[in-house]
Amino acid sequence: VTPGNLRGAMVNAIDVSPHVAGTAYVAVTGYKLNDFRPYIFKLTDYGRRATRLDRDLPDDNFIRVVREDPERQGLLYAGGEGEIYVSFDDGGHWQSLQLNLPPVPVTDLMVRQGDLVAATQGRGFWVLDDLAPLRQASDDLAEKPVHLFTPGAVEMVQRPSRGPGRFEGANPAKGVALNYHVRDEHDGPLAIEIRNSDGEIVRRYSSDEGEFERCILGNMDQRLPFEVEFPNFEPGANRWVWDMRRDGLNCIDDVMLFEGFHGAFVPPGVYTATVRIGDSQDTATITLLPDRRREASPVAELSSMLDAILAGIASVRKSRVELEAMLADHPDVPVLRAAADSAIARLSEWEKKAYQVEFETYEDEDNLPGKLLKQTRHLLIVIDSAGPPVAAGALDRLADLRSEWQALQRELADIHGSDIATVNQWARENAIEHIGPP
Repeated sequence: VTPGNLRGAMVNAIDVSPHVAGTAYVAVTGYKLNDFRPYIFKLTDYGRRATRLDRDLPDDNFIRVVREDPERQGLLYAGGEGEIYVSFDDGGHWQSLQLNLPPVPVTDLMVRQGDLVAATQGRGFWVLDDLAPLRQASDDLAEKPVHLFTPGAVEMVQRPSRGPGRFEGANPAKGVALNYHVRDEHDGPLAIEIRNSDGEIVRRYSSDEGEFERCILGNMDQRLPFEVEFPNFEPGANRWVWDMRRDGLNCIDDVMLFEGFHGAFVPPGVYTATVRIGDSQDTATITLLPDRRREASPVAELSSMLDAILAGIASVRKSRVELEAMLADHPDVPVLRAAADSAIARLSEWEKKAYQVEFETYEDEDNLPGKLLKQTRHLLIVIDSAGPPVAAGALDRLADLRSEWQALQRELADIHGSDIATVNQWARENAIEHIGPP
């Protein structure tokens, strides 16, 4: 099938089409004949006909391998001597797919589990993660103000969080890659919402800093610095990774929670993601497959308990401030003074049981005992990250913490039912704003 001037050239790769019987793609190299031009042929009718597919490829970058995508007919990948290319129209037109791949000979390509794997000479193996955007790309999508590509199904397998070593490649980000295209320039903000099958929002992202981000930055220990990332909305292709977690915990100011305020993992199931910017939005379906090793775990209960403890701390602090303000305004009322002083003292002791108020820096954990908030957070991380099955000791510890929290709830209710009730009775009799409930 090769032209006369390529007699003696080397057939470097043959790829049988998975879509059309009797069709194959052939990459031919003539560099040993001092010919560095690309030669890609499409064979049809079981090899009886041959068509050249390389007309707009560079003349100085011969092609070593060509592969057709197994899911989208006519989507071709070609590996050259110094670059990698993609064609969306069965070789009619080609464009670079180099991205961050260094200039290196691509000797072989394979599509596996939705990724494109490239073998190279001298620079190791490279993987282009998640071919979903390429498989779904079309000309009309570029006309939409915003388009969200549908991600492939993601199995919720917990992987080690260790980063790559000096000579190791980085793994793809853990979670669901949300690839979206923005047509025009915008002032923002861009918002991303994840909803479960009941339509409830489980995770929100925004390109603008919100109260939650300001809170966690305000609580940050300088010994454990971090930066908050936000989704981008530049014109063109963008990517954001949902880590498959719920919204963060109920962050309140002046709480040193060194394990962080991030939420627990959501359960497997079908979710929808919506990307919104200006007056335009687009939605795609997300399928989270269960880790086949994982059993049901109490992460939802622990997340709710953490939120309730944080809300209780915030409530106690608010009540204490209100009581102190009331005493400052009415310092000479004996009944108010006695009840308010007692309530303030009891609320302060309650907070010390729920949270280690003397935490100032990360090293304080070595010297000061963690209270209920710290221990509950630690248990959530252990259960959420250790994998199945949930250890019996972890379940026993959960029972202990649950009992401790129930006792603190009863204690807080008693404070409001006694001392604060006395304060509120006096406040109502004198038409003064009373102290709110916990």
